[in-house]
Amino acid sequence: MNETDLNTNTSRTVNRVRYEPRSRSLTVIRVEPLSPTMVRIALSGTDLESDFPIHPLAAADHVKLVFPDPTSGLLTLPAPGQLRSLRPNGEPWITRDYTIRAFDHERRELSIDFVLHDHGPAGRWARDARVGSSLGVLGPRGSRVYPTQYSHYLLVADETGVPALERFIEELPHSINISALIQVGTTEEERVLERTGLKIVWLHGGCGDNTRAMEASIREVIDTVGDDVFVWAAGEAGALKPVRSLLLDELGLDREQVDLHGYWRVGAAGNIGHKALEQ
Repeated sequence: MNETDLNTNTSRTVNRVRYEPRSRSLTVIRVEPLSPTMVRIALSGTDLESDFPIHPLAAADHVKLVFPDPTSGLLTLPAPGQLRSLRPNGEPWITRDYTIRAFDHERRELSIDFVLHDHGPAGRWARDARVGSSLGVLGPRGSRVYPTQYSHYLLVADETGVPALERFIEELPHSINISALIQVGTTEEERVLERTGLKIVWLHGGCGDNTRAMEASIREVIDTVGDDVFVWAAGEAGALKPVRSLLLDELGLDREQVDLHGYWRVGAAGNIGHKALEQ
């Protein structure tokens, strides 16, 4: 990775920008259903700075969310850089990493998209969130600014990676063609995503379903567009391991043009770490 303080990246590698840590206690101001399984929640509050750090083409940047105590409903936050300390009750902080979907500088609104489910604190909080609900937001610690110098971009995601994928679609120059391979549960979970030069393939089913179809679609894209392609993928770590092998070992792409992220793992709770694909 290269260090940079630029808003855009004109190289062919992923550049990095660092920020000072921040802690914010925010409040829900709007809840917008996006599909039967996903909701967009807008947050604001006096702690949310108008110059919140968000960079063009840092599409996968994330913040760490701190959830209220499930028993008392009260929200307490660690001091910046003190997340490894314990809560006042002696228990660990309840946190999850989430993609920054959007930030409106004029209105000072931070938007986060949530997958709704009952088996974790984030999904349950989002399911029950109402205007006035509290949420803690830490970070971001930095931005990973993606390059714009490839002629084609291949974006692969399950529903957890869709918020970042949508930012890629919105922020990549319209002179660039994009292929998107998106896995969702059913056709009802498909979204309307439109722009010049975009082709979407929707795959349906649970985690691990349609693996062969996904790999076949990836081969087809690479065979069609050649090696001037940047590949970004995010989703379940186990499902992405064969994708990494396909791209690097079989198709022979350079590591600099492949960026894969395991956002979650079947059977594991909480944040699984940035080295999830190596485990």
